[in-house]
Amino acid sequence: MSRFLIGPACFALDVIGVVPRLKPQQPQDQMEDLVVAPGSSALNLAYGLSKLGHQVSIFGDCAQDAIGRACLRDIQQAGIDASRMRRTLPVTYTAFVLAEPEAPRRTIFSNPAPPREEKVDWIKLMGDCQSDFFGMLAPALDTLEETESYCRLYAWAKGLGMKTFLEPCEDAGRLNPQLLARLLPFVDIFLPGIKELPLATGQEDVDSALRYLQALGVSMTAVKLGAKGCRICVGNEQLFSPGFAVPVRDLTGAGDGFAAGFLHGLACRWPLAQVGTFANAYGAANVMRLGPRGGMGTYHEVVEEVMKRYPRREA
Repeated sequence: MSRFLIGPACFALDVIGVVPRLKPQQPQDQMEDLVVAPGSSALNLAYGLSKLGHQVSIFGDCAQDAIGRACLRDIQQAGIDASRMRRTLPVTYTAFVLAEPEAPRRTIFSNPAPPREEKVDWIKLMGDCQSDFFGMLAPALDTLEETESYCRLYAWAKGLGMKTFLEPCEDAGRLNPQLLARLLPFVDIFLPGIKELPLATGQEDVDSALRYLQALGVSMTAVKLGAKGCRICVGNEQLFSPGFAVPVRDLTGAGDGFAAGFLHGLACRWPLAQVGTFANAYGAANVMRLGPRGGMGTYHEVVEEVMKRYPRREA
């Protein structure tokens, strides 16, 4: 299988409660179930790829508090190499999520993410790390200096022959198309959601956004369409892959599951249609269970649980 290098990661603790129908007053009294699990997009992706049999290394910052140590043990037990995680943060970020199964949405209450107190030379931290794929999930490009730092990191990865990928930040207020345009020429595989695509590119419709990304040098774009599936663009080839009609329990980690399935298919060098089908199935398996990666299983588990049991949605 392939080797993946993912980061900069920051540990988080997801506390997720399910309510039958969310009401404004006293949502805690409506909870039917509750799960506490290590989260963050980078760690979710790393976990999924590890379950699919790949060698995964992560880098970034974590805290030395009890939650941070528990998160570290959790991913190490999953077989993920965390030797390049710096233990420099004061506290672990915590997110409280209320999931509504009948009309899935997430209401998030969280403590502030701890800031990085010093500039980091990530390339120096990598050392002689060898990998087939390199990428980041949801980086917040807030300043030109930070963007240029990531550009150097991506250029370093491409110079070593790695395939690069990027999933943009879901926070609309932190998607800056001007800054992102500086990073995208170093990205081979771009994984935006349908809501992030116009915010990331500055283009109103999907076709214009895809042409814009191609002009910047992005060779492959997979637009996540939620339950509908995905739209994949490679050069002049475009493919729509319908999603699976599965029961939804919790949307937390749905996009991370899709990304894990998509990158797994590319690493296996499957035909594009097969890549899209499995990515949709892996994302669907994750929304069927509570937690940010509750449905991330092995290839055969997802085939049996989703691909053989549930129909594809209509185009």
